[in-house]
Amino acid sequence: MTDPRDDDDLADFREAQDTDHEPEPVVHDPDDVPVVDDGDHELLPDDDRPVPLDADDDVSADEA
Repeated sequence: MTDPRDDDDLADFREAQDTDHEPEPVVHDPDDVPVVDDGDHELLPDDDRPVPLDADDDVSADEA
C-alpha cells in the first residue's frame, strides 16, 4: 500500500486548503443579520428630534 502523503494527486487538494477563502455565512433568520452602517444618517437638531433625549429636560423647559 502506498503512503497517501506522497500522492501527487493530493497536491491540488493541499493547495486548495491553503487559500484564504471564507465562505458566506448561512443566515437562518434575516433578523439576525447585522445592520450595515452606511454613514447616511440624517442629523437632526435637538428641536426637530421625534423623541426627546431626556424626559426630565422637557419638564424643566416647560416650567420656565
